[in-house]
Amino acid sequence: MSIENLSNELFYEIFNYLDCYDIYNAFYNLNYHFQQLLTCSSLLFKIKVNSISDDIYTDNYKQFILFHKHQMLSLNVFLSSTYEHFFELFPVDKSFNHLECIILNDIKSIKTHSLLTDLTCLPRLFSLSINLNYQNKELTDFYKLIFALPHLKYLKCSARSVNVSLSLPMASEQQLSTIEYFNIDHPYTSHELSTLLSYTPRLQKLKLTHSDDNNSINSHIPTIELFNLTTLTLNKPSIEFDELEIFIKSLKCLLKSFHFETYSEDTTYLNANRWEYLISKYLPGLENLYFEYKEDSEPLDNSIHLDDFNQFNSSFWTERQWIFETTIDIYDTRHSIRPYKKQSSVDYSKSLRLIFICPFNDEDFQYPVMDIQNISTETNYHHLEIRYEPIDFQTLIHITNGLCELDVLKLHSLSLSPSKNCCLMKN
Repeated sequence: MSIENLSNELFYEIFNYLDCYDIYNAFYNLNYHFQQLLTCSSLLFKIKVNSISDDIYTDNYKQFILFHKHQMLSLNVFLSSTYEHFFELFPVDKSFNHLECIILNDIKSIKTHSLLTDLTCLPRLFSLSINLNYQNKELTDFYKLIFALPHLKYLKCSARSVNVSLSLPMASEQQLSTIEYFNIDHPYTSHELSTLLSYTPRLQKLKLTHSDDNNSINSHIPTIELFNLTTLTLNKPSIEFDELEIFIKSLKCLLKSFHFETYSEDTTYLNANRWEYLISKYLPGLENLYFEYKEDSEPLDNSIHLDDFNQFNSSFWTERQWIFETTIDIYDTRHSIRPYKKQSSVDYSKSLRLIFICPFNDEDFQYPVMDIQNISTETNYHHLEIRYEPIDFQTLIHITNGLCELDVLKLHSLSLSPSKNCCLMKN
């Protein structure tokens, strides 16, 4: 059977996984059948550009793109030098009438402004991601141009500069954006965030991912009205619980899903009562909570905060089918809250889980000695999992005897001889 006898639909499915240049280089010059197939208006291409060179961007390929702009679905351009040359070769105009997604990496603001102005002519530009380089500090005009894009649904803006300046006024009725998903990955103050979000009343998903935020959240943060917002993802390693509470209070929305990760030293995050108050009063419609708190303390030592963990097994948590989980390995200790997997056959109505991750094939490593009674008497864990390294039978018996409320035990490997590495017993 000849490859030409395969259906066009199958080729379209294959082309879905390939870059435009790979498709052109592999198929266009095979024969007339493939030339007709590649020029069919129903076939849309994805372009990814890492560099422009004479070897890759032959005159024939350049002509192919120029004559088939209407078949371009997405555009991913990397490096500032590439950016300048690419848009000289392929200026943006209305002929890119199927272009839905643009990703611009490591670009300069000077060139960005002229491009963003040109993007307003694109009738189907729904997604825009921009990664600005160190030279970008003033983002006011940049955001003005983006918020003017008439059909945009998704926006991600990343900036490496730590001295970002943003002096937008609050949005007027005529300046409101169509954006529904906003990922902000650059520094900002509380006031700047409030101002940015005033332009996005249709926002459904918000992601704040910048990990180097030196601006604390104060009690004077303006109210942020986002009545369509249902999903919030927050990555603020240094934020304290009181600051998180202030931020949540400032939001006028009906969140259904909250994702939050922190490295803060504030152990209030491990206080179930504070979480219950925050959620009950300000997030009453919350259905899914994904929270992770990381400790940099030595693994398996007595500094782990165990005394309040039983509070996470109250009816407030079990009725919502949320699990509190402690994971201990050689790097850190992680405490998390998340919904349990409903497809699992295990009953997680008792919601406290403990996981030990032993070092994999590391014969020289030994865990520090740990008082296992500290865990078993202070926290009634119901699910215990020991991963990777074999645990010896004697140690396992000692641990499970201490966990009186244990319902589920999961082992990745069990050894009948004493284990060198899993030194979990009290001396």
